[in-house]
Amino acid sequence: MKLRVKLLSSTALAAAAVLGVSAASAQDMGALEKRVQALEKAGGGQYVARSKKTMSLVVSGHVNQQIQHRDNGQTSGLIFSGNSASETRFRLVGTGKLSDDLTARTRIEVGNTSSGDQSLDLNAEGADQGTFGIRQMDIRLSSKSMGAFTIGDSSLATDGYHGAGDMSGMAIIQDAGDEGVGAADENFKNSATGADVQLVSATFSNLDAGRKDHIGYDSPTFAGFQFQTSMSNEDGSNFGLRYGGDFGGVKVKGGIAYDTARANTDVSTVNGSIGVLLPMGLSLFVSAAETDTNGGVDEDRIYARIGYMFNATELGQTRLGLGFGQHNDRAVAGDEGERYSIAVVQIIEPLGAEVYAGYHKFTLDRTGVSIDDIDTVTAGMRISF
Repeated sequence: MKLRVKLLSSTALAAAAVLGVSAASAQDMGALEKRVQALEKAGGGQYVARSKKTMSLVVSGHVNQQIQHRDNGQTSGLIFSGNSASETRFRLVGTGKLSDDLTARTRIEVGNTSSGDQSLDLNAEGADQGTFGIRQMDIRLSSKSMGAFTIGDSSLATDGYHGAGDMSGMAIIQDAGDEGVGAADENFKNSATGADVQLVSATFSNLDAGRKDHIGYDSPTFAGFQFQTSMSNEDGSNFGLRYGGDFGGVKVKGGIAYDTARANTDVSTVNGSIGVLLPMGLSLFVSAAETDTNGGVDEDRIYARIGYMFNATELGQTRLGLGFGQHNDRAVAGDEGERYSIAVVQIIEPLGAEVYAGYHKFTLDRTGVSIDDIDTVTAGMRISF
C-alpha cells in the first residue's frame, strides 16, 4: 500500500523544521534540506511513494578451450579450439519476487559457436575468431505450488534427457550422445581411396529435443518425480518424466521423454537415461533412444559409462570414466557407428575450474565399404565465473 504524504513547499517544511528544532546545527539543517528535496523528487511535488523493488541481475558463464590431436586414418594433426560439448558462453539472469509463492526470471545466454571443435576438421582451419549466437532467451514464471511456465527461445522441456541420469561429472569430455564429442565435423575416410564417406555428426547424435522457440511447463516435484512438457512451432511437442531419489546413500536419477516434430515429415523419438551413484563414488549410467521416421531411416542408439570419483588432492575431486556408445542407421540403413572412450576430469576448486583429458575412438561399419577409424586425444580446461 503506497503511503501518500502531501507536501507543502520546501520553504514551508524548512521553516517548520527550524521552529521545531531550534538548536539544530548547520549540518543537521543541510541534511534536512537534502531530505526534503529527495521527498519532493520522489513524490513529483505531489506525494511520496514507497520505492518499488526491482529485478536483480546475475552475470555468469565459462570459457572452455582445448587442444586435440586427431587422426582420421589418412592424415593427422593438432587442432586448437573450443569444446562444443560445453561451448564458451555467458548469461544474464534477472530474478524478481512477485509474491511469497510467485517469482519471475528472465534469461539471455549466448555462446561461441564457430570456433568449436564441431566446426573444424583436419582439412579446414575454420574460423579464427568465433561468433556468438543465442543459446537461451526466455521468460519464466515459477510457483512453488503450481510449477513453472516458460516462453522463449531456449531448451525444450525434454532437452538433456539423454543425460538425465548422469551423475559422473564426465559430460564435458564424455557426453552420452553428442555428435562425436569433439570430432563432429571430421569425415570418415574410405580406406582404399581416401575419399570422404560421412561426417561423424551424421553417424552419432544424442537425439534430444534441442533448443527452439516454445512454451513449456514444469510441474512441482512429487515423491521425486517431475513432469515436463512443451510445444513449439511446426506442431512440435515434448513430454518428459524425471526422477531423483536417495536410498540409504545410493542415489538414483533418470528420465524418459517422448518427442514429436513435424518438418516435411513426422518424426517421433523416445529418449531417456538412468544412473546410479554409490556412496564410495562409483557410478553406472545407461542412455538410449529410438526414432520413428515416416518415410525415412529409423535409428537407435545406446550409451553406457562406468565412472568413479574420489578426492586425490586438496585441489578438488578427481573423476574417471570409461564409456561405450553405438548408433545404428542414422544416415544409411545398415550403418553401425561405435565409439569408445576413457577420460579423466580434475576439479580445481580455487579457480572454479575443470581440467580434462580423454581418448576417443570412432568407427563406422557400412556394407561393402572399408572405412578408417578416427582417433582423438583431447586435453582442455573450463573456468567458470
